[in-house]
Amino acid sequence: MRNLCRLLLAAFPAALSRTSNSPAMANRHKVLCHNAILCVRYLTDFILMAQYRAHTPATIESMKNSLRDFHTFKDVFLCFRACKAVKAVAKKASKDLQEEHSKLLASESSQSKTLSKHQKIMQELQLETQELVHDILTRRANYNFPKMHLILHFAD
Repeated sequence: MRNLCRLLLAAFPAALSRTSNSPAMANRHKVLCHNAILCVRYLTDFILMAQYRAHTPATIESMKNSLRDFHTFKDVFLCFRACKAVKAVAKKASKDLQEEHSKLLASESSQSKTLSKHQKIMQELQLETQELVHDILTRRANYNFPKMHLILHFAD
């Protein structure tokens, strides 16, 4: 477990980093990646310290701080905790919004917009759809499962 945590913390930022052939990340995605890395870091710090054979008040306090910081940043993964029903609602909402967008784009193209303006509108509409899906997934998801609750009592 110790080696796994060490490898996870080293591999996770590399997995999120941008490769030379991928498009540049938007600032919003950079913040999400940074928060995800911090969340994993604090959780691995907690796990590694929990495996100490003996604890002092300083290590217990450090574990509490790591756990507190983990809970601060864990919302970045909340959209992945949605159940099937919530995912279905998000998919339907996305489909409905895309149909509205296609109607809007059809009316915009009839007004003979330039190609660059059309692409910019398409990107804005895609971002709006992604934000709607993310909002639905995070609003209805939770971290309510026993293993996440049990670690709250570890320091006690």
